[in-house]
Amino acid sequence: MAASKSIAVVGGGISGLAAAHRLVKLSNNTYNVTVIEATNRLGGWIQSTISNEGGILESGPRSMRPIGLPGRAALNLVHELGLKDSVIAVDSKHDAVSKRYIFVGNKLHLLPSGFLSVLRPTSPFSNSLLWMILREWWMHRHNKPSDSDDDESVYQFFQRRFNTEIAEYLADPFCRGTQAGDARKLSLKACFPQVANLVQKHGSILAGMLRERAIPISKYDSPLVHQAKEQRWRMWTLQNGMEVLVHALYDQLTKQGVKIELETECQQISFSTDDKVMGFGHLLPSAENPGVLGIIYDSSSFPQLDSKTNISTRFSVLMGGAWFDQFSKTNVTDDFYIQQAVNAVRSQLGVTLAPSMVKLSMQQDCIPQYTIGHLARVEQIFDYVASYNLPLSLIGASYKGVGVADCIHNANLTAEDIIRNYSSIAIIGGGISGLVVAYRLLKFSNNAYKITIIESESRLGGWIQSSIHDFGTVLEQGPRSMRFGGASSRIALNLISELGLEDSIVFADNNHPAVQKRFIYAKNKLHQLPSSILSLCWCSSLFSRPLIWTLLQEWWLDSTSKDKDETVYQFFKRRFNTEIAEYLADPLCRGTQAGDARKLSMKSCFPEMYNNEEKYGSVVSGVIHARKDPGDESDSPLLQQAKRGGWRMWTLRDGLESLVIKLHQILLQQGVEIKLNSPCTSLTITESKEVVVHIGQEILKFDHAVCSLPAGNLSAILPAEHAILTEILSQIENVTVVVVNLIYDKFPSTGFSVESNDKVHSGAWFNELQHENTDDNDYYLQIATNTLSVHLGINLKPVATKVSIQRDGIPQYTVGHSDRIEKIFHYVNHHNLPLSLIGSSYKGISVSDCILNAFIAAEDIINNSCYMH
Repeated sequence: MAASKSIAVVGGGISGLAAAHRLVKLSNNTYNVTVIEATNRLGGWIQSTISNEGGILESGPRSMRPIGLPGRAALNLVHELGLKDSVIAVDSKHDAVSKRYIFVGNKLHLLPSGFLSVLRPTSPFSNSLLWMILREWWMHRHNKPSDSDDDESVYQFFQRRFNTEIAEYLADPFCRGTQAGDARKLSLKACFPQVANLVQKHGSILAGMLRERAIPISKYDSPLVHQAKEQRWRMWTLQNGMEVLVHALYDQLTKQGVKIELETECQQISFSTDDKVMGFGHLLPSAENPGVLGIIYDSSSFPQLDSKTNISTRFSVLMGGAWFDQFSKTNVTDDFYIQQAVNAVRSQLGVTLAPSMVKLSMQQDCIPQYTIGHLARVEQIFDYVASYNLPLSLIGASYKGVGVADCIHNANLTAEDIIRNYSSIAIIGGGISGLVVAYRLLKFSNNAYKITIIESESRLGGWIQSSIHDFGTVLEQGPRSMRFGGASSRIALNLISELGLEDSIVFADNNHPAVQKRFIYAKNKLHQLPSSILSLCWCSSLFSRPLIWTLLQEWWLDSTSKDKDETVYQFFKRRFNTEIAEYLADPLCRGTQAGDARKLSMKSCFPEMYNNEEKYGSVVSGVIHARKDPGDESDSPLLQQAKRGGWRMWTLRDGLESLVIKLHQILLQQGVEIKLNSPCTSLTITESKEVVVHIGQEILKFDHAVCSLPAGNLSAILPAEHAILTEILSQIENVTVVVVNLIYDKFPSTGFSVESNDKVHSGAWFNELQHENTDDNDYYLQIATNTLSVHLGINLKPVATKVSIQRDGIPQYTVGHSDRIEKIFHYVNHHNLPLSLIGSSYKGISVSDCILNAFIAAEDIINNSCYMH
């Protein structure tokens, strides 16, 4: 783990403190943790006050239940902090457990707490609880376990499964006392997930309670957890109040160097009587007194917290909650709430003495309300954070449990998730995508990762390959230039600037012949494409009418797209006409993608044009509405120069491979291990999400893998357990491209494309072109020279030649490609695979696209490892 990582814990309540403690513990104190709290104290609404007589007054939660995983997490934390001797426990025989009351009809009603008490009717219920429990089981005994995700309120659930009395006199006051909430609004699945799960799994609550087994104690649980189970604890608190836990966490954190900022508001992130009443306390249905939720008999539960010198009795009156607005009045003073509490104790418990001490605490917005749909909302929240790779960890009572133990438990889980970052990363594929993502990772993590690049070939760069002939001429076997325009080109130029390659730039502006003169070879001759508004008005030798007419017709044409994918050919034929599809779209796809316009996906290959129809109704309208890129303050001087100079495309003086060479040098200097001639034969992912890479007999293990291989190659090395993913990956096809470099005198245009009826000699038609010896360079050279002779009338013998066969060089984005990509990335995310997929197989085949997507992947990795920068 890198010591340079820093984490902000926003909120100094029990969740924040527990998360900070867990982070420091699990990371061996290698994180710089800062706790930021808006108020002048820690602990949130956990607040204990010791009276002059030594009695403990709790303004917030006063005890905790040792039940379930949250209960264990809380006890383990108490043990870790050395507070086990401060624990005051209450077992199953204690009055605070066996005597619980409901105040109904102006009197207290003792709830049944033993087997005999549930056999007979007990006020305020008209029937025995046993009869109602058996009725719930009998009525639903034929119900099959449900997979339904439907949510309902707590009140609706208990009314449906039992009756209105149970909902009114049990569920309603219970929600008011534990959540300060309205049972008619609170979500059953969110507030009482154990109950919901029993019904979903076993068909009824009773059946579930009979069949479910207690979760066995883990070897990692503390002795305090074992003690709680052996002694049958039902609740516990601490000797000097619950705030002792807060103080202990504070002491531990400050000792370990955690910085705690109080009174620091985070504005933005870039989410007495001799006759004591024995028992825990009582709750009120909302129909009785909406303002008063219940009264807790604190002295009965934990008399050890009473005054050490005087005999005293402590009560806690809970008021407001979901009824606060209707209970409170405008401009009321503290005395109003104090009088309401005193009146409640007097009228409900008969305590007529005046209290010797009163402490009022207004806990603003302290208990989140898990209303119907809460789980769906929480799922959406966490999905959003995950899908956008936000460097945030959401904890606290707002999400997955309002109890203190829930907060501690969820804080532990969150801390463990943060600790599971990537200290070692494999980058499989040393093309431009892999090199850029490695560079980006190191740059923005301050060299915090151990990175290994694994490349099957003897060189880096993929099909970016430049060679300088004896005459000093640069020959490109792959891409030879990059277009200027859009986000990807901006990032590419900024990268060039970062690498110090500005002086190597060679560009072409709007007036350059390579921009002005573009040709299509069709009908046995060259046709220059229109390049100005005036030329659009003329009849071209290629088209039967002026293009301006075709463009105006497309502008008037209604959009018929239904957000479905179609081929490039179909799109242009539908929006324009067959001539445009045949003589423009078809050769454009062949020249830029080496692909068949009748198979390539419009939505994937030309998303901007596709979106123009979706957004504006026509392609022409989209072009008219398009605005120039305003740029960004972080843009490099090189990028600003490109904008001012009207650049349309650019390359590097010694070839695009200069970019690869420069990246290679920097990565070696920064300690990146680069394995050449190392084909990855298999890639497996263990249950603990460790990546195992096999290179022949060598086995390497990593925390994360970035795969820049062609999709088909990746599908071949993934294990059978991911058959769904491999099937989709295998559907992304690549084509082989033959590049023949010929040196002649200058020809003043960028080149020309040939429409498919004229027998193109590469790309999707490679199989039709090749002969018995597919590696026969003379064969392809002869085809190239013959083509130049026929098309351009060049019969001179070239002074130098170079033949390059780029096998599977360009992926084919056929119809449905965007859907396949969505499924692939969804599969990786859904199965939490430690993989990042980059390269030209997915979201753009150009070098600029590869660089852009590599940048995004690097940032995602850094964000997912919670690296703050």
